[in-house]
Amino acid sequence: MEKLRLRCPTCSKLYEVSDSDITSTTPQFDCISCATRFTFAYPVINPRDVATQVVFQNPTTPAALTFQQELENQSGRLGTEAEAQGAAQQRVHSCPKCGAVNDKGLAECYSCHVIFERLLELPLDPTLRAQPSLVRKWKNLVLNFDSSELHDDFLKSCHELDALRFAILKYEELQKAQGGKDHVCESMIYKAHGLLQVTLYGKRTGDRFYKKDPPKNVVAWHKYVFFTPLIISILMMLSGFTSLSQRNLVGAGVAVMLLTFGLTLFWKGRLSMSDFIG
Repeated sequence: MEKLRLRCPTCSKLYEVSDSDITSTTPQFDCISCATRFTFAYPVINPRDVATQVVFQNPTTPAALTFQQELENQSGRLGTEAEAQGAAQQRVHSCPKCGAVNDKGLAECYSCHVIFERLLELPLDPTLRAQPSLVRKWKNLVLNFDSSELHDDFLKSCHELDALRFAILKYEELQKAQGGKDHVCESMIYKAHGLLQVTLYGKRTGDRFYKKDPPKNVVAWHKYVFFTPLIISILMMLSGFTSLSQRNLVGAGVAVMLLTFGLTLFWKGRLSMSDFIG
């Protein structure tokens, strides 16, 4: 035997009725509190919360809401709550350095004290080129700024890809955004300048961790590896253009040439799988 829970639509008095006592698809009840007659559709969807409607209301009681009006009011309240939640999300934003949630009215981050206005107004230098892998490493570094391993890995990658000026620019921007003083940025800028001097002048001025042994005198065999397939691809294309029966060699020659250039970029470190994956 199941119990149905329903409320008077006028005074919200709670009633509990056994389903064995219901003999109609639209049973009617009189509220003992406000004398309102109400009904509901049987069988019900949710026996723990039955929706009721007014049939007759005592003139001395306040006007009751119909079932449709109650649904409209509930949907209106849900819409208002959603709008309030969206407005609250628009009033906050994440710090670009540490990721802490700050109110948009604040001038600086409460966690790392970076000044938002200076960070947004920093100029961008379009002449500095950076590989996508370096950009991703910098973003990850900013989110985990206290990790010294990420700083070392980022600077080492910039050194290997000849992008130390990009590293210096990013650390200077971040230092300026924090008011001009940050010992981590100062230390990494100093290391980057040292590595840049080592790269340009070959002097022992950089950090020992990044110092590389002088290159040994080896035969420039890589030039033959590059030019041999390039010459072969050109000969294949010329053969395809001059002979109607060998036109397929034109496409094969183009494919060999593109493959040669692509493998050369990978071999020199200008491209890596991390630029396309992750």
